[in-house]
Amino acid sequence: MARRFRITKIEGPDGQGMLNMYYHFYISYEYDPGEPYKTEQGRGIVRLTDGSAHALADGHIESPNIEPALARISYYVNQKLSEVLVAPTPELNHLFVINNEDVDELLRIDYKRVPQGNDWVSVAGRIKRERKKVFISCGQLSKEEIELGKQIVDLVKSEAGLESYFAEYQNSLEGLTSNIFNALYNSVAFIAIMHRRAEIKPGEFRASVWIEQEVAIAAFLSQSLGVSLPSKAYVQVGVKREGVREFIILNPTEFTNNDEVLEDLRKWLPLIKEIANSQ
Repeated sequence: MARRFRITKIEGPDGQGMLNMYYHFYISYEYDPGEPYKTEQGRGIVRLTDGSAHALADGHIESPNIEPALARISYYVNQKLSEVLVAPTPELNHLFVINNEDVDELLRIDYKRVPQGNDWVSVAGRIKRERKKVFISCGQLSKEEIELGKQIVDLVKSEAGLESYFAEYQNSLEGLTSNIFNALYNSVAFIAIMHRRAEIKPGEFRASVWIEQEVAIAAFLSQSLGVSLPSKAYVQVGVKREGVREFIILNPTEFTNNDEVLEDLRKWLPLIKEIANSQ
């Protein structure tokens, strides 16, 4: 985990796409894990649309006077790095995408008061996890799948005394990262149910892409960031485990009908209740 970091250079803007539909700013920074370790260099790209770039630059993105944009982007990157560098072994190269909500927030910043130069920024420490909910990753393609998800929500409440996060599909990368990632990080446990989707060949089916994404994020939190996230995975008979999924899902329970999932969870959820109460 980084003790502190500092931005050493911001370069740009660099127009991207047809007719400069969006822009890149390139960030160089240094991070210090503390003695006896050496400091390390990192790079980041800040991507934003043409309209967002002009807004942050007070309309002068093409002129030499882009001080407002550089100051606001510096502030934005400092905030983001403060979040991502709390990991035990942080990634040092990042792509940050500024959305409309970010722009509205940054425009409220007095850019003239944003610190300039290569000042060090301290990383306060690991973000405290709230861990108040159980994350339920269950398909919502059919009425039966939606009903199963709702039944698991009720079961988590009755057997573990906890609330649930029953995720709706996210239709953007921003939604996936801001909602799913944060919800998983703050969950006390993770439940995944993989129902059959497209048939690959007779008797073999793929699973939901959405569920696979959530399983992959849960695996990243657990295996790369060292986050404690007790997990229970259920795979419908006929779903072929292939590629990275074969290695991510450990000891999945096969099921034929949804009642089998509920019955097995009744045995597992009291353990999650004990874990939640011990925190």
